[in-house]
Amino acid sequence: MSFLTYLGHLLRYTFWNPINPLLSPIAWVAVLWGLFIGVVPRTSKLPHLQGLLRNINNIWRVLILVLFILGSVIAAAYSMQGRPTVILNQNGTVAGDNTTAIIDFRIENVGDGPAYDIGPVVCWAPESKPEYLSSPGISVTVFHLYPGEQDDLPFHLPRRDFFGNDSDRWYIYYRLKYSDAPNMGVEYAEEYWYLFDFSTGGLSELLPIQRQAFQPYVDEFLAG
Repeated sequence: MSFLTYLGHLLRYTFWNPINPLLSPIAWVAVLWGLFIGVVPRTSKLPHLQGLLRNINNIWRVLILVLFILGSVIAAAYSMQGRPTVILNQNGTVAGDNTTAIIDFRIENVGDGPAYDIGPVVCWAPESKPEYLSSPGISVTVFHLYPGEQDDLPFHLPRRDFFGNDSDRWYIYYRLKYSDAPNMGVEYAEEYWYLFDFSTGGLSELLPIQRQAFQPYVDEFLAG
């Protein structure tokens, strides 16, 4: 994410802070104060306000404006550093056919801060041969997600894998990676373990015994 994009998000949080709404008026007061000290001296139709403004030294006028601006920016930046928590809707909708299942997972940020660079790490294997892992690699598909926002991450699961295995039932490992800052932030991850059945179109969580059979190969894949 570029620095200009980050500044755009900072500006948004400055004037409308979804995490701490009570902090947003600081920015609006800064705007009103800026208009007050900039417009009132240049118009002859506001004599009472001009008289009030004359009692405030020019240095104090600018200092008050700077304090309001800094306060609003600091409040926005602080709110943006809250802990994001991105979860995966475990009831992904399934489409496609007997050749390829399209599982439309929905992600949601239920935390207190924006999540950045959200990308899934996915691998899958037939239930009868959990050692035959397939994976498309890592691809970032969502660059930012604010608290309360949702997005979709469709996952295409082929019935026949790269090794030629054709199976009705597939083990799926799905990990969401994300960060709390656009650059050099703290990284987080949420893990999910699923079983998909082509014969029923059903997606369910792996049973402990199924995960026990699948996890060693996933761990080896992630370590490599």
